[in-house]
Amino acid sequence: MSNAFNFRRNTVYRDFQNRAKFVVVDSNSNESLEEVRAYAKEVGFDFPVYMDVNNQASDRFGVLATTDTFVMDSSGVMKYHGYIEDALNPERTTKQGLRLAIEAVLEGKPVPMAESRARGCAIRRSKPQ
Repeated sequence: MSNAFNFRRNTVYRDFQNRAKFVVVDSNSNESLEEVRAYAKEVGFDFPVYMDVNNQASDRFGVLATTDTFVMDSSGVMKYHGYIEDALNPERTTKQGLRLAIEAVLEGKPVPMAESRARGCAIRRSKPQ
């Protein structure tokens, strides 16, 4: 997982945890469940992190980097795919893609930007694509 977004990921989770469901998945095939659990505890994640065994979820959703995010409405339709924020440095952020998408979906409005390019590190795959 990209360290640059740890605090911001936690903030978005805390802000919306009572109004939206979150599923956080680690798709790096070179990390064990024990490593993922230890990392999540070390950085203080407020949410559970699931393993993407053999990159099944990342392959299905086209994930290439961490942190790649998706927002789906209550009927399971994908409304947003992209970054948490548009800059690794929070002081340079101009767009909060994930936050804006969640707010729009919760308000029943169109998501202002349905797709953006994820920011972060390439995931380690179990087999080349």
